[in-house]
Amino acid sequence: MNISNILKTVFLALVIIGVGACEDGFDELAQNPNAPSDVPAEFVLPGAQVDLSYYTSYQLGVNYLGLWVQHHGSGAYPEEDQYSPRLNDINVYWDNLYDNSMQDFRHILNKSEESGNSNQRAVALIMSSYGYMSISDVWGDIPYTEALRGTEGITTPVLDPQEVVYDGIIKDLNDAVSIMDFNAIDGFGAEDLVFGGDMRKWEKFANSLRLRAFIHLSNVDPAKAQAGVVEMLGKPLIASQDETAAIHYTTTAGNKNPVHSRHVGRENDFRVSLSVTSRMIGPGTKADPLDPRLEVYAQRNNAGVFEGVPNGINGLGDVGLTNESSSKIGTFYLRADAPAYFMTYSEVEFIRAEAAHNGWIADDPQTAYENAIKVSMAENGITDAAVIDAFLADPTIAYSTAEGDRLIAEQKWIALYGQSIEAWTNWRRTGFPDIPVALNDQNDGVIPRRMTYGSVEASTNATNVTAASERQGGAELSNRVWWDTL
Repeated sequence: MNISNILKTVFLALVIIGVGACEDGFDELAQNPNAPSDVPAEFVLPGAQVDLSYYTSYQLGVNYLGLWVQHHGSGAYPEEDQYSPRLNDINVYWDNLYDNSMQDFRHILNKSEESGNSNQRAVALIMSSYGYMSISDVWGDIPYTEALRGTEGITTPVLDPQEVVYDGIIKDLNDAVSIMDFNAIDGFGAEDLVFGGDMRKWEKFANSLRLRAFIHLSNVDPAKAQAGVVEMLGKPLIASQDETAAIHYTTTAGNKNPVHSRHVGRENDFRVSLSVTSRMIGPGTKADPLDPRLEVYAQRNNAGVFEGVPNGINGLGDVGLTNESSSKIGTFYLRADAPAYFMTYSEVEFIRAEAAHNGWIADDPQTAYENAIKVSMAENGITDAAVIDAFLADPTIAYSTAEGDRLIAEQKWIALYGQSIEAWTNWRRTGFPDIPVALNDQNDGVIPRRMTYGSVEASTNATNVTAASERQGGAELSNRVWWDTL
């Protein structure tokens, strides 16, 4: 799919109908014009998709959750890495997710109901489900059943229990698949920046998201998790890199991945975490690591070796490092055209491996585990069978029944590099890998289990925020969301 051509199509159409076209591409697509009620759904979709990706993958992911799950570290922004989030950041992320992304998808739902376009409705249900699951996995109880209903006079929405949110998401994803018309030609087309209107791929993404939702319940409701995972593994799922759900950025100005844009001229803001480098080096050496993906995830330092940074430092000098002697994030992940993932093929395969290990399905767990790793390798451009086989045969990596829980979770954490919300979710759910509390932490020695509510929501919707906080046993960083019972 050629994104430049898609954007030209969308912008031309916007000009024709007189809705302020944006010639600067993705950067301006992420600026929501509050979805005027007369704008057709196809002209709202691309901006909504980019905006949701921007705030989940980049703003929340890079600036906070990637630090907390220790995929990367930062000596430039110690507050975030030391578990002291900025209130303004929380307010901005929350407001933009609801007022821009989720509002846009609500607009698309309304327009699809008016037009009777079931495929457009299905896409909006799926994207909304991804959005609400992401928001809930970060904050726990959130506005859901009463969200985005200001025109109905609901300006202080109830924060629903996370269980209610999950039940709604699972139902919406099921409904989305049930209403798809694979023979229709009036759904979304080139303006769909994820799948270009391919409803077979949307079906697989919807089923894969349900699979993700069910595995999240593995501790809080094991029976429901098992039944749901088994059911979903029997349905069409993301089964190739070509079916991965993502925004595919380009090298064209204005259409570049925001992680790339952030690092231009600011390449010293972040470094690869020591938790990543130490695990991927394994029994190898800093010059010759065990895991070949480290060559993709990180850059070698000025001595030609991989040197990760501990999380929570006030500056690189605290641990005797410099900008030159520490490992930057790998250039593969800093590319202007690097995709921003909603869900990958490897994630599906790691859930399959976990189900096999748990005895939920008949698949051989070792084969499923090894296949998941092979898929992750391919996603990172590593295809040398001899290299991969040597990695899988290493005693520290080879599958065993006794260590299966840990091995699968640790390899999934590695495979989810750069997909911070899901990596953090999987760490909270499984307890693996065993990562240390950040140095100089400001959260009483506890790695954050949730994000706090913003000050704006807490003041303008005080009664409902207070009720939700009390229901969850508190809403501080150390309090847990509903499914986090490990």
